Amino acid sequence: MSSHFNVVYTGLQEGITDTDFIENFCSQFGLDKKKAQNIVESNSDVVIKKNLSKEKATQYRTAFEECGMIIKLVPTDEKPISIEKNTPPPASTIQDSNNPYATPKASLTINSINKEGQGSLEGGLKGDYDFTIGDIYRESWEKTKGVKGKFLLAWTSYMGVAFGISWFFYFVNIDSMGLIENLINVPILYPLMAGITLMGIQHSVGADIYPTSIWNHYKKVLPISLLTVLMLSLIGLGMLLLIIPGIYLGIAYMMALSLMMDRNMGVWESLETSRKAITKHWFKLFFIYLLLFLLIIVAMLPLFIGLIWVLPMSSVMQGILYKHIFGVESVE
Repeated sequence: MSSHFNVVYTGLQEGITDTDFIENFCSQFGLDKKKAQNIVESNSDVVIKKNLSKEKATQYRTAFEECGMIIKLVPTDEKPISIEKNTPPPASTIQDSNNPYATPKASLTINSINKEGQGSLEGGLKGDYDFTIGDIYRESWEKTKGVKGKFLLAWTSYMGVAFGISWFFYFVNIDSMGLIENLINVPILYPLMAGITLMGIQHSVGADIYPTSIWNHYKKVLPISLLTVLMLSLIGLGMLLLIIPGIYLGIAYMMALSLMMDRNMGVWESLETSRKAITKHWFKLFFIYLLLFLLIIVAMLPLFIGLIWVLPMSSVMQGILYKHIFGVESVE
């Protein structure tokens, strides 16, 4: 029997509506609703992921079942049995007429990528990654071409919400309102920031990205908020302790949100994994982010026009750095 498995969707769990599934699925994997809709409307079983090790297939089954799916693992040398519906399938999911059990011709899988040139979690923690500052900036600039509009739409949404919050509190005059505004900003803004971060990660490996996907992550508002508050608190405490510890943590935690979004890590695990990995090449990351900070400052000077290029590139760069250090897991 094969040691590799296909992850096969056979239907939705009892009590889960199509709308519930689509919302959960898109939120978990940062995909557009069309792909989730294709899965729901399929007239037969759908192979979601192919040729995975048993461990990896089991991880995906757990993640998909949390979205409301009924999942089975089928050895790759065995064809899944499928019960056809009486109604014809949508055009996007027509099966091979000679083989009713064939995988739909339309691509219903989560984006397929090449792992070559990526880091790994184990390698990242050991410091087994290397790149030059010039290489990172060249790759970031090259990969920004063709996606500036998508990232600008995502950033415009983020800044629109941030402006709306500031505008509201501008007209409210209550003692300690500044503190309240900061507390409100975290659960409202940082899920959007998490979405932009995930866009950068997925684009770094050539996966499809959608600006509207940044709204899909409020399901994780609690862990994202806890991560943000704890991270900022530790950095702030470090700044009080002779500044240098704060600068160290500010760089060391730069991959914490990325790890939470890509690998679904917990709050402390995300922070510590980021810190341990970045510490191995801390000064190199420091100069990369310092140069990026200076570029953003310069881009803001001529009426913010330069941000049209620098903001998208900053998001792409974060994804590229993450790819080289840890490798991307949310896209297979």
